[in-house]
Amino acid sequence: MCPHSQMYQVSKLVHGVGDQAQPLGMVVEVASIARAIQLIPDYGCVIHPNLNAANCLDLCQTFWINCFLDKETYQAVY
Repeated sequence: MCPHSQMYQVSKLVHGVGDQAQPLGMVVEVASIARAIQLIPDYGCVIHPNLNAANCLDLCQTFWINCFLDKETYQAVY
């Protein structure tokens, strides 16, 4: 957790290194999903020049969980 923002950070799991890296994933049963969350990209020191809303999940590797979206999300995270 970031002491300044009070938000948790999550990262993609990848297999491989550099250009050969591929994201890992798995199928999850819909019944096991409790709620949707809002992910905020961690832009780092330099923002990718082609980054936009359509490709930010592909281009960014690390994200912040927005626990302040609503009170239910806040209570679920804390």
